[in-house]
Amino acid sequence: MGGAERDPGSVSRKGRIFMGMLALQFGLQPVLQKACVDKHSVDRMSLIIVTEMTKITLCVFVIWSSGSKVYRPMLESWTLRGSLEAAALPAAGYALQNWLSQLAYMNLDSLTFNLLNQTKTLFAALCLYLVMGKKQSRLQLVALSLLLAAALLLNSGSSGGDSKAGTGERGLLTSEAEDSARLWLGVLPVMAAALMSGLMGAVTQRTLQRSGRNSSQLSLELAVYGVLTLLLTSGSGIGGSDAVTSAGRSSAFQGWTKWTCVPVLSQAAGGLIVGQVTKHAGSVQKGFALIGGILVTAAVQSTMEKSALTMTHWTAAALVAGGTYLHANFPHQGPKKPEKML
Repeated sequence: MGGAERDPGSVSRKGRIFMGMLALQFGLQPVLQKACVDKHSVDRMSLIIVTEMTKITLCVFVIWSSGSKVYRPMLESWTLRGSLEAAALPAAGYALQNWLSQLAYMNLDSLTFNLLNQTKTLFAALCLYLVMGKKQSRLQLVALSLLLAAALLLNSGSSGGDSKAGTGERGLLTSEAEDSARLWLGVLPVMAAALMSGLMGAVTQRTLQRSGRNSSQLSLELAVYGVLTLLLTSGSGIGGSDAVTSAGRSSAFQGWTKWTCVPVLSQAAGGLIVGQVTKHAGSVQKGFALIGGILVTAAVQSTMEKSALTMTHWTAAALVAGGTYLHANFPHQGPKKPEKML
């Protein structure tokens, strides 16, 4: 045997620690975003750029701390052409995904965002099949159907379900405007971000598997090209808040406080934590960590935010948890190879 495979039911102590960290990061991220960022004054583009710069710093630290035996061959074999082919297109896609996510953060409650964000599992499965021909098992198809049902349920819950009767014509118009804004500035952007996550994830996975590129190196390249893409597009005014657009470029960091850095650091660290969970616990256990994150979001929103969880939230959470569990634990099994006769 070349090496012992990890027992699916066995997770190291370090793996459990990283799983707990991922659950907290995933669960608290939308809460931190809403609590620490003023959507009316903070420029979304500045948030994304600073987050990507933080990722660059963390990736450089990880590569440097891995030792010269890792980063010297990496530097010697690096070429601009190879880097562009591997990371330029995914970086542009991830930049768009980040912008859409920032928009959705500001216009959805925390639990709805995280539940809808889990549809990226559905889009990832579809894109992996289209890009790499990776098939899904029957139970995984059931799991993807549960995620789709959760998304449709949350979407339908935005259309008039919370309207108060007897508010008059003015109140009705206000409610309709809020529902419309929630759909166009919240639900659709997070669904589009999930689609971009699935597509770019499939492209990145194909790159890692075919080229053998170091994952930290690719993350660093993605962040660098992402920043360049954002800087090139920022001149068009895309992504800025109304306050920043009217005040000009000099106000790019208007509205920032020391607390604004909290969700930035959390978002940047989240990508590194995912890698550590996959390394020390496995992709199956990562699904359980994300389920735990949803529970964290539900608990925090019900206690700290002044918005009670509805039956729609609880039903969608159960669908997402069940779908994530099924998809992680029942992968497609290819045809068994016949055993060689001794």
